[in-house]
Amino acid sequence: QKFKIAWPVISASVMMNATYFFANGVQFDLTTTYPYKLLMIGFACVILISYSAYVAKLAATLTLSGTNTAYESVESIITRGTTICAPPALKVDIQAMWPKASCMY
Repeated sequence: QKFKIAWPVISASVMMNATYFFANGVQFDLTTTYPYKLLMIGFACVILISYSAYVAKLAATLTLSGTNTAYESVESIITRGTTICAPPALKVDIQAMWPKASCMY
């Protein structure tokens, strides 16, 4: 009987907090109950850990060893056969200046 009463409250709380989680924020109201505050602190910790893991993975990817190749010019990139990553807005200009370049837009 108690579970039937608590279930709507729990599901509404989970849905509301899931919305805050996916919106990258935590709503904190000083007038709410202690369990609600504790739940919001828990979600804040989950958000913090998620962002920390993302940033750590991003930093590890961007600082790979073995990618110390230095290029002096676009011609050296073309002679090594390396693909150039460029925005689509520059496609016409790059193809006009370096027609042999292998580009990804």
